Amino acid sequence: MRQALLFCSGLVLGVVLAAAPLFASGEEEGSTAGGAAAMAAEGSDIVKIVGRYTVRESWLTPPTASQVGITTFQEAPMLAAMVQAGELPPVEDRLPDDPMVMEPYAEVGKYGGELRVARTGPGDYGDMHRGAKTFLFRADPTLNEIIPHGAKGYELSADRTVLTIHLREGMKWSDGMPFTTADFMWVYDNVFQNPDIPSQAIRWSLGGELSEWEAVDDYTLRMTYAVPLTPTFLTPLLNFHRTRQGNIYAPVHYIEEFHADFNDKAEEMAQAEGFENWIAHLGARLSTAPTEPYPQPKLAAWVMESRDSTGKYSVRNPYFFAVDAAGNQLPYIDTLRAIFFADKQVAILNMMQGKVDIGGRMMDPASFALYKQNEEVGGYGVREWQDTKTSRVIFMPNMNSVHPVKGPVLFDKRFRQALSLALNRQEINEFVFLGLATPAQYSVDPGAAFYDEAWARSYADYDPEAAKAKLDEMGMTDRDGDGWREAPGGEEFILDLRPHTSSVLGTMGDNISELARNYWEEIGIRINYKQIAQELQSQLLNANELDIVIFVSEHYMPSRLSSPPPFGGDVIIHSLEWRNFYRHQRWIDGGRQGDEPPAGIEPPPEWKQWIDDWHAWVDAPDAEEFNRIGAKVWEFQAENLPVIGTVAKAVRPIIINSRIRNVPDVLPFSFESFLWVQTLPAQWYIDE
Repeated sequence: MRQALLFCSGLVLGVVLAAAPLFASGEEEGSTAGGAAAMAAEGSDIVKIVGRYTVRESWLTPPTASQVGITTFQEAPMLAAMVQAGELPPVEDRLPDDPMVMEPYAEVGKYGGELRVARTGPGDYGDMHRGAKTFLFRADPTLNEIIPHGAKGYELSADRTVLTIHLREGMKWSDGMPFTTADFMWVYDNVFQNPDIPSQAIRWSLGGELSEWEAVDDYTLRMTYAVPLTPTFLTPLLNFHRTRQGNIYAPVHYIEEFHADFNDKAEEMAQAEGFENWIAHLGARLSTAPTEPYPQPKLAAWVMESRDSTGKYSVRNPYFFAVDAAGNQLPYIDTLRAIFFADKQVAILNMMQGKVDIGGRMMDPASFALYKQNEEVGGYGVREWQDTKTSRVIFMPNMNSVHPVKGPVLFDKRFRQALSLALNRQEINEFVFLGLATPAQYSVDPGAAFYDEAWARSYADYDPEAAKAKLDEMGMTDRDGDGWREAPGGEEFILDLRPHTSSVLGTMGDNISELARNYWEEIGIRINYKQIAQELQSQLLNANELDIVIFVSEHYMPSRLSSPPPFGGDVIIHSLEWRNFYRHQRWIDGGRQGDEPPAGIEPPPEWKQWIDDWHAWVDAPDAEEFNRIGAKVWEFQAENLPVIGTVAKAVRPIIINSRIRNVPDVLPFSFESFLWVQTLPAQWYIDE
């Protein structure tokens, strides 16, 4: 077996800044450890990755305490007081046997304080929902390498059929119970193997079969696959999208009482909590989504303690598995408060007034100058980070609309081409992004070996006359002289446009959608525009009642960490009947276990071929096939435009309150790296 934790030395292009010296003064500052630990910290460099992103070199290969000579550990004053009162065991007994060292970005920090973040409501992911989590693995800034985090590492057998994950010996849940392979096997045996329980089992299947899991010991999990893991499957498999709590592991000591196989009163408990059945109750107890209704043991730096209509309150995890370079248990910050705002602009105003500490997802690039002008007054700094998406906002006409008038129009590629030609992307770039993005059609990242620059230009030049000609060709003309085009059959045609209010789209999503409305009305398409909540958008999507889905694109950078997702990507996710068809096929292929899902509608031949090609691209066995099939997939997208793009690779303004320290200078603000996760928030600290 080969060790799979080696990192390409070519990623590190040079030292750009020597590490800042460590310090320790004041009662609530972390204590320094002498000798090897301090020298290791001082000797580490901040490195520049691929000429742009700045991180600690030690973050790319995080050491353990024994590797850098740390032998004594310190803790937050609030935890020391609990130890003194007999409410907690000593810090040495709460840490793993050999804890991970998370070297601070700039300096050893102070303990204490509360981190304030904003969300637009209980269901909004907002800033720091993911950043506060612990994942088994995380990404390097280039999105090419897997870095161990909650897990110690992994190995892949020579024939690529056996994946072994190594956990950290002695690691514990936030309530002090051991975190072991039993927490994985319980999910595998009692969730994955139960056909009535919705799960992530399909993500751990290959060759039509669920991988076989074995707990070799308490800290070694072995997964055996029916066919070799392909290069385009392995690394996304280990990425945080999949290896997270609720997906493949859960605290057995907490969760099993809600499972009917372990508690004959599980159904009664579910009814008492207002759930339809015990399975729904179990799902709620497993959930770590923003709406998680129940506190539960976690591995995260902060653990939810309570929530109400105003927000969500989390406190430090006394059993968190990492220490800093001086042996201080992390996190530095005591508490995390997510504040709910009904309006994004109000949330941003609070950031600019110093009442919210960080801003990323909601920030409006068009307001970059405004943010900069108010830095001193607001007591914050603005960073320029890089959005990695190949289209910041996308429009997906409903390929499965059952509306008798609008359905055939939306499915006609000439209509989609007309919508695209009518978008003034350069104006969108200037108005929404201050010219700091690239006008482009939705496509794969230009770094792909098979990339054709013509795809980014496909129907992407602003040409309203060509758009009108496309509509005329379809028979969509203004027959009654009211200024609006009718459907080809003469019926009234009104296109519903429903952007949603969550921080996923941010203010830029609203701005782009309003511009699109104006552009499309200029070519004679009547638009019914209304902003709605994200929850309502999801309901309308699942009821097949949306004309166009407005969202952010997937990444599609052809790096090892961001290979395309299976089962059709953006289009299939948002095309209800086709999505149901493929889910139904998987139900049949899986032996028809559990309730039969909706049958859906089989895509027409050319679309089914494209989707099949997409699946083949995801599972390509080598680079040659990956490139060959990828070219077919994206050539089809460029001509048929199931997804209409706007601008790519935007600069993102990031607000950091001046009291928050140890936040890296420049990073990609990317879903593939889970946004704030790369900054290692557990090592942030507050300096008032």
